[in-house]
Order: sequence, then structure tokens, then C-alpha cells
Amino acid sequence: MDKINDSVNRTDRLNLKSNYLKSTRKEKYSLQPSASLTVESAFVFPFFFLAIVILVLFLDLYRIQSVIQASLSQSSRELGMYAYCESDTESSPVGAVSSALCIAYAKTQLSNALKEEALPQILGNKNGISLLMSSYQNGRITLKASFLYKSPVALIPLQPIPVTIVSSVHAWTGYDSNNTDMDTSDSEEMVYVTDYQGVYHTFSDCTYLSLSVTTASKSNLSSLRNVYGEKYHPCERCVRSSSNQNTFYITQSGNRYHSSSSCGGLTRHVRLIKKSELQNLHLCSRCSQRNGGH
Repeated sequence: MDKINDSVNRTDRLNLKSNYLKSTRKEKYSLQPSASLTVESAFVFPFFFLAIVILVLFLDLYRIQSVIQASLSQSSRELGMYAYCESDTESSPVGAVSSALCIAYAKTQLSNALKEEALPQILGNKNGISLLMSSYQNGRITLKASFLYKSPVALIPLQPIPVTIVSSVHAWTGYDSNNTDMDTSDSEEMVYVTDYQGVYHTFSDCTYLSLSVTTASKSNLSSLRNVYGEKYHPCERCVRSSSNQNTFYITQSGNRYHSSSSCGGLTRHVRLIKKSELQNLHLCSRCSQRNGGH
């Protein structure tokens, strides 16, 4: 009887040992895929993180380039218009156009465009943007901004990247009969237009374009007149009937009063275009009078 019991106990122990070995093998096999995934993740994640950082850097650089490019393009077009004023015996608001003036004017406009930007990515911040390569030669205005772009992420010690942005336009200086290289088809009358007016102008100093803004109290508006003897009426864009404002903005040549100095009725975005490009625009009445009614 004791032998039988010993045999049974030995069989139970063998079965328990066999089951333990099987379960241990299963756990070992089940842990192998998990460990493999962990190693792969640890290897791939740094490259994924680096790719995301590089993408963010490119997007940031593109954003800065876009702001600077827009400012240079706007400045070059305006300088081209001022050069036309000078050649057309009209006074330019900025004086005689030269390389030095182009640099100073573009620098001022660029500072205004970047006034809300800290620009830690540029060596020297805003002062690190150089416009010294800008020039005005042979009737062409070239604005060139250059700077060094550095990585704002300290984890990536990259060398500063030199960046150059250029905007170049031909100044509207008219036709020079002594210049045989210029096509006579470009000898065309240039006119001034704004974004929201249905007329064009032949004089850059037209009172519709050059606005002199002053303030007036609400109590005096009814008795004030503009230079043409007209009364002032509320601006349809910015003045509300329920407004309790006491100070308004007026111009000597306009017939509207405004509650905001930034109202579109007080600002003019003037562009110089060829007269042949006009679409359904007629000559400004004030410019027509200066032209003798033609």
C-alpha cells in the first residue's frame, strides 16, 4: 500500500513539474514580442522626434520669409511709384529716390511689419536683418534682406543658415527717348488707383489720395464744413447710431466723420498702374478739374 502511495505521489510531482515548465515556456514566448516592440520603439522614436522638429523649423523659417517678402514687395512697389512722381515733376512724399533712401524706407517698413515679432531665431534679432545690399540703379529698385537663421531648439546644435530675400521692380520713370534699349510700347500714361474707389487719379497729391485727418467734437460737427462747403455725415462703416462717443475724425476734403482713426474711409492704399489696365473706372472729378475739365 505504501508503494502504491509513493508511486502516486511521484506521478503528481512529475505532472506538476511538467505543467510548471510549460507555463514558464508560454510566459517566455509571450514576453519576447513585447520586448522586441520596446526595443524597436526606443530605436525609432528619436528619428521620429527629429523629423518633427525639422519640419517645425522649416515652417517657422517659411513664416518669417513670407512676412519679410511681403514687406519688401510692398516697399519696392511704393518706391517705384515715388520714383515716377519724381520723374513726372511732382513732389515725392519721401524725396528723391536713391539707394540710401531705398534702404532707409525698406528698413522702416520692415520694422513696422515685424513690430510684434521677437525673432529669437535670427542672430541679432530684428537688428540682425541687413538691407545694405539694396540699391536703385538704372531705373530698377532692388531690395535685398539677408540674415542668419539659427535653430530655436537647443537640442539640435545646427550651424546658422544664411538666408537672402529679394524683391526687385522697375521704377515707373516713363519713357526715355535717349534710351534705345527701351521698348516704346512701355511709354504709356500711368494713373493712381485705390482699393475701394471707383475712380482713377492723374495726380499723386489729389486730395482724395492725400488725406489730412483732424479731430472734432460731436457738438461742433453740425456747424463744420469741408473745403467744398459740404456738411459732414456719419460714416456708414464705423459710426453707429447708438454710439456715445464725443470725439470723431474728419478730413478737410471728405464729407464723412468717423469714430475710428483706422476706418477704411480714412486710409488709402494707392497703387500705380497703366491706364490701359483700368476696368470701368472714370477720372476723379478733382483731377479732371486740374486737367482743365478733360
